[in-house]
Amino acid sequence: MTASAADGQILRVDFDVADDYNRWQGFLATRDDAHCTDLGQWRRLFRELYGITNYSYLFVTGGDVKGLVSVYRFRSPFMGDFLVTSPFFGYGGLIADNDEVRDALLAKVLAKAISLGVDYIELRLRERLPPPFAAAEHFLESQLNLLETPQQVWTEQVSSNVRQNIRRSRKSDLEFKMSTDPRACQQLLRRTLKAHGTPFHGKAMFGLLQRYFADETSFSEVWQRGELTAAGVVMRFGDSVITPYLGSLEQHRALRANYLQYWGIIEWCFEHGARRFELGRSPRGSTHIQFKRKWGAEDVAVRYNYLVIKPNKRYRNVATLSPIYRLATQTWRRLPLSVTSALGPYLARHVP
Repeated sequence: MTASAADGQILRVDFDVADDYNRWQGFLATRDDAHCTDLGQWRRLFRELYGITNYSYLFVTGGDVKGLVSVYRFRSPFMGDFLVTSPFFGYGGLIADNDEVRDALLAKVLAKAISLGVDYIELRLRERLPPPFAAAEHFLESQLNLLETPQQVWTEQVSSNVRQNIRRSRKSDLEFKMSTDPRACQQLLRRTLKAHGTPFHGKAMFGLLQRYFADETSFSEVWQRGELTAAGVVMRFGDSVITPYLGSLEQHRALRANYLQYWGIIEWCFEHGARRFELGRSPRGSTHIQFKRKWGAEDVAVRYNYLVIKPNKRYRNVATLSPIYRLATQTWRRLPLSVTSALGPYLARHVP
């Protein structure tokens, strides 16, 4: 399916077609500005996990790919009917060689949004898009560009407070390891996220991560005498490592297991040739941002560029959810773990 644009063509991508998939992945491999969320595997994973449809396009000139865009359609009781890039992550979904290619891809997304009758579009990017898009800036990404050696990171990059807490964690007989088995991590994360009032994807997500990202995904674990105290999902992309989900048990906070987990991942980065540790998205001004800065992480601005399509609708993002959802998450903490484990994937699916 094609549509003319500028001096090239915009091609709809079907990730089940080998040529389409390989062309998409091949373009990403040439780009320094590609992000893990741009990979084609995510489009297959979210379709299988939740039945989410993606609309993904390549801009092609003379057989050469010059840009791409990918949006997913969500129908959420909390956020409305909308198209969004990089659901469940901070940013990604639009790459272009120049403004002309970018504008052609944006025009294609807008035309698709109008034809589908959605309420609004949200493009989560590092850059601000020109009008008619507006930008919400409720979040920051945190990025740690690692120095040359672990010793330099220890002495020059992380704060004295971090070093002190890592030493305390080691005195608590904690052990850090990386695993390819997701079971322990999945069980711990469903407990820690419940305590934060956050619904979680559940067991199926971990199985799909292993299927689609077997070579890129590991699971961090911090143990104390046979009990798991902290864990997380660690993914490798190019020279970067991202951590979509990390957690530590509240009752073990005094052990500083979260500090040992971060330091263990940093050492793992060096062992695997990664030069950048992406610590993920946090609300501006939050204690999470302050914690990440103690590690020497830099703030990376992300813009949730949005455009309301229907005049009687309004834009919502994950920082401005409806009162009904906020009430649901407050109740979440008090529900039995068996209930939140069963209902979590339903709620998580509707809050990308």
